[in-house]
Amino acid sequence: MAPAPRPLRTAAACLFAGGCLAPDLPPPADLFVGPEYSATSDHAGGPGVLIAPTGPARFAGGILELFDGPSNQARARSWAAAGVDPAATLRELGVTLEAAGFGAQPGLSLGVSLAAEGGAPFVFATIEGATRPHEAVVLVAHTGSEATAEGGAHGAAAQLGLALVLAKALAADELAAPARSVLLLWGADPAATRTWLASGSHYVVAAVHGHGALAPPPAALHLERALELGPGGESAGAGPRPDGLAVVARCAQADVARLAGGLVTSEGPFSDGGARRPFVAVGVPSVVFRVAADEAAGESLGRLAAAAGATALALADPLPGDLERYLLTNRAQLDARVSAATAASDDSLAPRWRERCTRVRHWFRALCLGGGG
Repeated sequence: MAPAPRPLRTAAACLFAGGCLAPDLPPPADLFVGPEYSATSDHAGGPGVLIAPTGPARFAGGILELFDGPSNQARARSWAAAGVDPAATLRELGVTLEAAGFGAQPGLSLGVSLAAEGGAPFVFATIEGATRPHEAVVLVAHTGSEATAEGGAHGAAAQLGLALVLAKALAADELAAPARSVLLLWGADPAATRTWLASGSHYVVAAVHGHGALAPPPAALHLERALELGPGGESAGAGPRPDGLAVVARCAQADVARLAGGLVTSEGPFSDGGARRPFVAVGVPSVVFRVAADEAAGESLGRLAAAAGATALALADPLPGDLERYLLTNRAQLDARVSAATAASDDSLAPRWRERCTRVRHWFRALCLGGGG
């Protein structure tokens, strides 16, 4: 017998309800933010997004509200000043997560592997799923190596701040346990991700990375996703089948931008495949959010945590009411890409985009109506 649907909470009862976006929705003509394909706007490099209090918007406002910017900024600066010392950073992470209730409170588990034989050390904190705990959306932060001490410190601090927010919200009954598990993973570099993946503890649905950028990104909050269809064909890292992860992440980015009062955002293909390579190797879709490491004040870390966290929670706990937003945003993507193909006189590209977006539409229907994806 299928589990009974969980009741929806109202904005008055819970920060994590998306109500922060509902009262002041723009008029219908302005519902899509972002440029036409050739224009520049508050969102450069991507198609439009439907602004609605569904999907990632159910979580972004609560994360921003509860995120402790000053404390996490101080933690990031301390880790960066200490240099690349992954073991010390991971030990501190484990202690802080344990103090927040991971490993002790029901539904919050903690794993610490600092001396893994034949593998790299890592720490992970899990919010166990209510109905599909064996499936997980994984959030990843690297503390050193390819991320550098500066960028890794900011990504790791933002993700720790997110973990503390979620633990606090769950304890206060402001956030219900998602259907799928949400697992937050820290390690020095992609080797730690490979070591954790080898444990086979969960079926990984998607991976969301948060980093301080090595170089200033094109905007205050930058989204990186797989190369898309183009004259050269699909990228090697696009995954075994089309999925809607980039659309969900694009919605989360737009939600955070609106909550921040008009934050300028940007989007482009992955600049470095190293962080996501372990997931690509096993066919798991992934995205990366970046902020400038050298300018990552507490509010920037909060935006990074909110974008990554809202994306992960929207995938872990999809609702039928999220579907319309995703389908209309997917349609905006199709219109933008087909227009670009037509302008470039590429007769073969437009039908390929139509096929891809059709398959993404089916992916969203499975996600929101059947709990799959």
